[in-house]
Amino acid sequence: MTRAAVAQPGFTLRVMARNQSVREALGDIRSRLEGYDLTLEELNTVEVVLAEVMNNVAEHAYAWRRDGEMLVHMRMSSLGLHCSVTDEGSEMPEDALPFGDGIDPATPIDDMPEGGFGWLIIRRLAHDVRYLRQSGVNELSFRLALGLPVSAAAS
Repeated sequence: MTRAAVAQPGFTLRVMARNQSVREALGDIRSRLEGYDLTLEELNTVEVVLAEVMNNVAEHAYAWRRDGEMLVHMRMSSLGLHCSVTDEGSEMPEDALPFGDGIDPATPIDDMPEGGFGWLIIRRLAHDVRYLRQSGVNELSFRLALGLPVSAAAS
């Protein structure tokens, strides 16, 4: 279940680390962002990146514990959508962000791994990706270049 803590233009959602809760939160976030004059592609980008991030928290930081929760905070600015996801689960391995594994395009489809592309997707679509663990709290922050002129979005 999600619960809004702060009204737009920025907002925070409390999300339980469960499949259904993550799906509900993604729908809630998409609904809130529809008022920002974003393209369908931009809305899809938000959904893909946040789905990867929140599912990583649920699956890895909390190992699908039923009591795990995260806070998702979003704020729009002239530079795009600023996002942070905080949780009190396990820390990132080696206290650092994974790079995300690429794949050789010549690899036959049947030999491709089923997963493992999440961090590659996040790093390709998000800017200013940062991870900090302090006092038992993980914070992943990033910016999505949304609602910007094409020249500004490339930076």
